Amino acid sequence: MIGFFLPLPLVIAVLLCTGIGKWTFGLSTQPGMKKANSQSALEFLRIGIIHALTGESPQNTMDARDDKSEPSRIELGIWNGKHSLPRSESIRYFGEELVKHLNSGMQDGDEISLSERRKAIEEEMSWLTIEDFNAVGLEGEIDQFDLPNTGMVKTLLNKIRKNRFFWFTRAQNATTEDQDRRGSWGEGKFTLEAASRIGAQISWSIRKSSSNPEQVLMGQTTLRWHNLRGGTDKHGNVEWLTYSPFGVFSTTEPGKDEGHGYAPLPLTEKDNPDVLIDFRKTFNMRRKDEPGLSIMIPHPKEELMDADSLARGIISRWLPAIHEGILEVNIRHNGFKKHMINKDELRDTISKLNWTDELEKIGSKNELNPAYRTTEQWNMLLDLMDFAENPVEENCFDCRRQDKASWVDPFRDYSEDKKEEIRAKFESGETIRIIARPVVKPAGKPAEEGRLEIILAKCDASMSTQLFSRDRMVIPFAPRGIQGVIAFVHCKENILEKLLRHAEGPAHLEWSSGAHRIVKKGNHWENGNAVVKFANRSVEMLLSELKKSEVGKSHPLPLFEFKIPGPSTPAPDPVQVPDPD
Repeated sequence: MIGFFLPLPLVIAVLLCTGIGKWTFGLSTQPGMKKANSQSALEFLRIGIIHALTGESPQNTMDARDDKSEPSRIELGIWNGKHSLPRSESIRYFGEELVKHLNSGMQDGDEISLSERRKAIEEEMSWLTIEDFNAVGLEGEIDQFDLPNTGMVKTLLNKIRKNRFFWFTRAQNATTEDQDRRGSWGEGKFTLEAASRIGAQISWSIRKSSSNPEQVLMGQTTLRWHNLRGGTDKHGNVEWLTYSPFGVFSTTEPGKDEGHGYAPLPLTEKDNPDVLIDFRKTFNMRRKDEPGLSIMIPHPKEELMDADSLARGIISRWLPAIHEGILEVNIRHNGFKKHMINKDELRDTISKLNWTDELEKIGSKNELNPAYRTTEQWNMLLDLMDFAENPVEENCFDCRRQDKASWVDPFRDYSEDKKEEIRAKFESGETIRIIARPVVKPAGKPAEEGRLEIILAKCDASMSTQLFSRDRMVIPFAPRGIQGVIAFVHCKENILEKLLRHAEGPAHLEWSSGAHRIVKKGNHWENGNAVVKFANRSVEMLLSELKKSEVGKSHPLPLFEFKIPGPSTPAPDPVQVPDPD
């Protein structure tokens, strides 16, 4: 085992902060327990940490929105430089217990760099705060630990399903069956840890309901299964203790409390009032007494310390929500406001950001960056959203009901003259809205008609871009390479949205027709595969339909040509014309 030593000033600091909260890891009490390290970050590596974090945090905030007539508001705070905490202060929250587990002799895995964690934790500490307002906070009983099961009485089952504290602090790769949310996997909160160079976060919440306690504070980290030296047996042999990957900052004391009955509880305003006050002041939280959740990410990764990058990430993942006025985000750096992103300021904010700073490709699979668009493209997408909000009726058209989710002759219900009118409007550059109505068949339930709205306009190749969204959330790796058209495809508040939610995966990156909740053997949908393909190909197939009028038109020039050499030109090989027609 690797030993660890703390300088004398740090030892004194540790002694002075006894009772502030401790990091503990549950012991493996059953020798035969299967050991599996968490793989939660793999899906999020595809999009990179900027887009993973800016995609996940607003999602949780809007799912917890309180007053539906008011927007959710997020406050992002970057703190570094002269505001950083010296190690003598940060050790109060990231002290000897965590260092001991980091020095346990674990080997680096694919998702985690222990050497980076060990180095970062000894440095001055910068941090990032994420706070939401107009939110209900982490409501629910703090002493519930079991996942819902069919054997529970209905009242207890409903309590756990609505227990936001439980799902945020105690569930990993597990989620409630609530279908009226943007999230659906229980893995997104891992991005908060992944944003930190030491892989940790501490969260403080004021809960709206008349809960007891009113405030809770708890931290989380994910390492790997690891061993620490325990005592010795009567023969002098060392006893090695095996710990789970999941660490918690709580009231639990290291030692015997980590074994049978391990049940860490949060620090509260009743039992630890000074700790909660110290946390709010130390990390410059903007929350005073408003309900909601405040998250502190210690030692953030370098790219997260750029206010402009965060702003571009927020816009590229949440443009429809911001445009609709249900999400606002303020970004501050060392207390000074850098960006105010809301419906009224959106175009102005977009124009002030330097979008050319964005890389074309990002993530572990080198895919097209959702923020890689020009200012002009963003403004044209906003024009389409303006149209969707107040459509011109004569430019709105319905596709026929698609019982088999097929794009074959989508305008069959219109006369030939009306079809030509639709095509003519598109060719002239007018914005048009098309409503597609694919039939969706939940497993074991009656079929329902879905609704997919496509707003599109013809454009130059240089302006071409397409943006897909579900419930005002951008799907970053949806199809986007179609030339000659700018399009906004969105789905909200109908049966199709529920199906597409199942197609997204933990990071909500794409609509996959092969997702395990989508294919027939997943027992959720009978025609899920076909419907997802239908949604993904909507712009491509509509463009093909809108250009049909060009087929069969006479052209002033031949479609192809070949040259006959003149008298002074050396004769080439004989010209071959396999099909004279």
